[in-house]
Amino acid sequence: MRRRPMPDSAHPPGMSLTADIAEAVAAADGESTKLRARAVSAFRIRKAYRRVFLQPGKATAADQSMVLRDIMDRSALGCASITLEPLELAALEGARRVGLHVFERLKLDESRLRQLEFDLRNLKDEDE
Repeated sequence: MRRRPMPDSAHPPGMSLTADIAEAVAAADGESTKLRARAVSAFRIRKAYRRVFLQPGKATAADQSMVLRDIMDRSALGCASITLEPLELAALEGARRVGLHVFERLKLDESRLRQLEFDLRNLKDEDE
């Protein structure tokens, strides 16, 4: 059984199946690019952690910044909790405690700690 072509009223004026397909392909390409960028970023962070903790002499300042920024992000330091679920809140609190522990061990005075936070947040903005 052959299908009849869709009436012109099925597509809004100026839209066509070709345009729909092109839009879908562009969206898929955009998602693919985002996924690739996330994978590359995860790989770089993993390598930075390995250099910082397993090969300290090979760690660069960029590696150290990347690790500290990742700890800050993962522990949600400076961010409000967006959930009221007890288990999620407990997990967030645990992550924050670990992040705070790491930064506390650096033994920085308040002004140096604020400067480090500012620098790490600016590095994050540059990466995006």
